[in-house]
Amino acid sequence: VGEEIDLCLELHRRLEPGLAVQLSARLEPYNPMFLEDPIRPDNFDAMGEVARKCRIPIATGERIHTSHEFEMLLAREACSYVRVSMGVCGGFTGAKKIAAVAESHHVSLVPHNPLSPVMTNAVLNFAAATDNVAICEYPNPYAASTADHLTVSGVKLRQCDMVDHIPEMKNGYLPVPEENGIGIELVPDLEECFPFRPHKILTRLNLDGSICDQ
Repeated sequence: VGEEIDLCLELHRRLEPGLAVQLSARLEPYNPMFLEDPIRPDNFDAMGEVARKCRIPIATGERIHTSHEFEMLLAREACSYVRVSMGVCGGFTGAKKIAAVAESHHVSLVPHNPLSPVMTNAVLNFAAATDNVAICEYPNPYAASTADHLTVSGVKLRQCDMVDHIPEMKNGYLPVPEENGIGIELVPDLEECFPFRPHKILTRLNLDGSICDQ
């Protein structure tokens, strides 16, 4: 991809601290922007140890919820980028509190956004009102809806089909919405277009069949 593209490497909590440090050293020549969630987020001390031993910045936070948890994480200098998730941290209010905590530690935010165009618009509004946002995650609005992706239903509904419009990306940027609210509306017949369809939850397993916590 050349030198003009920042690489953000998602490790999805799959390593132990020692292996994470070893892998980080191997990846240094490629100068990634950050390593995301190299280990499970349940031990802030361990994440701090990884961050101290790695020369590549660490990004984490999508699996934790409150400003108090982020304060404990940042007090240990355990990350350089906070992956705050507005869907689990208390919406705009919770995210703004976490942003303030991060700013007091000279840490930037990379909002977590794996969901729909509705969340994308919410993140856009949040980013416009927050100084320390570095970049934003952008799920493809033209991809299959989450339900259809998981159920392999054969229905060709896209994420963008659930809303009245989506912001147009130009040169890697999205415009800040100017409409009322978060600047987007659900289509009137949303429940008919996107009916609930149960799907089998596939838990990741280790080679011996035991549950793998990631």
